[in-house]
Amino acid sequence: KESFWAAAPEAVVGAMAFALPWLGGHWNWALYGSLTAVLYAAWRWWPMVGRAYRRRDWAAGRWLLVTVVTLFGLGVALSLAQVLPAFNYLQRGHRTPFTFSESLSLGLKSTAVVALVPDFFGNPIHHNWWGHTNYNEITFYAGLLPVFLAILAVVLRRDRVTGFFAAWGGLGLLWALGTPVYGLLYVLPVFNGLWPSRAMTVALLATAV
Repeated sequence: KESFWAAAPEAVVGAMAFALPWLGGHWNWALYGSLTAVLYAAWRWWPMVGRAYRRRDWAAGRWLLVTVVTLFGLGVALSLAQVLPAFNYLQRGHRTPFTFSESLSLGLKSTAVVALVPDFFGNPIHHNWWGHTNYNEITFYAGLLPVFLAILAVVLRRDRVTGFFAAWGGLGLLWALGTPVYGLLYVLPVFNGLWPSRAMTVALLATAV
């Protein structure tokens, strides 16, 4: 049987990995990264919880619960060193939330061509940039071969991991493009002040997986 102490080192390392994006100071990427980590963990662990309940294996259930609490609890605790002062600062900042229509206008629908031609709007290094925002906000070129292989994986592979990341990456793409599906996030705290385009990190991670 598994024990918490056998999994403790991995839980601690996982907690550090969970906290690192928050300590980096850019909340957009941290939010999407944390969402991915929590949802993927819940998706992988839920069948284990179900098996433990059906077998009345309370020891395994306790082991799983303590591992999850350690991983995410310690991860959140470590990140608070950066998050609490930053949140206090943001409350005194000049930025205000976007309206829903403003949020959707900051999506990538009008610049989606860069998924195939990365420098379609030019490149600031070459001094020929003519995009309506800055280069970093619309750059999400993953490469034609990786995108082809990702599509091939969805078609040919039938395992649960491929299914999860295909669904999660597709949802991230819809958010990033600025479709009305972004309303699922807009109603949550903080997200009404973020650019939907930055959800492209979810789609790119899913493509890589």
